[in-house]
Amino acid sequence: MPSLKISAKLLMMVLLAVAGVAVIAAVGLSALRQNLLEDREAKLRDVVMLAKQNIDLDYQNSKASGLSDAQAFERGKTILKTLRFGNDDYFYAFNSEGLVQSHPNPKVQDKNLYNAPDSDGVYFTRDQINAAARGGGFVSYRFPRAGGTTPLPKVSYATEFKPYGWTIGGGIYLDDVDAIFWQQVWRIGLLLSIVLVLVVGTSVMLGRSIVLPIKGMTAAMRKIAAGDTATVIPAQDRRDEVGAMAQSVQVFKDSMIEAVRLRGEQDEL
Repeated sequence: MPSLKISAKLLMMVLLAVAGVAVIAAVGLSALRQNLLEDREAKLRDVVMLAKQNIDLDYQNSKASGLSDAQAFERGKTILKTLRFGNDDYFYAFNSEGLVQSHPNPKVQDKNLYNAPDSDGVYFTRDQINAAARGGGFVSYRFPRAGGTTPLPKVSYATEFKPYGWTIGGGIYLDDVDAIFWQQVWRIGLLLSIVLVLVVGTSVMLGRSIVLPIKGMTAAMRKIAAGDTATVIPAQDRRDEVGAMAQSVQVFKDSMIEAVRLRGEQDEL
């Protein structure tokens, strides 16, 4: 980089620093989104397990009351349909063949969704059954909101309830997580833009405060070397390194003037 100008070197340093800050911000935003997702998933798992405990408690009470398995089964279906969490989110259950056993939407009730894919080709029912069989797990897919047609990102947690042969699940939409994430992206991006403008502007001003006096001293030294000792040396009043250079040039000029005077005296002698 010896051939680069001082202003270009300063600007390069500034851009490298800003790039480093941008990388750190990107890593921080990625961690923020991951933390938001993990928090939502942890809460979703907790509410699904609470729903399962509720169904299990009702099952135990039904058996203790002497109800038949069919009666207990119907009670469980009714209870699960009424449970809610979050923003009117609901629970559902389907058997090992993917037949919906309990769902608050009558259009979905008793419908087989085992081979039903989402818009990305994810078999969300089948995957939830498999996740529940492994001891419980999350499944990510796309599904429209109630009354809507646009598939939105969603995550569900599924767990088994063996007395009924159910996979009990509950899901939440993640568009609000993305909204929070992109809000932070725009906010941090705006701050970085402001910082970039300020830093670049400062570096340009700093570069000009160094480069312009040096150019002036270079032009003055050329004039002095050509014999124009009346040239004024700029920036001598500065108290930094540039001022020290200007004072050195002034010493050089005074030495030339003295040398010319002595040469003139010798010529007269």
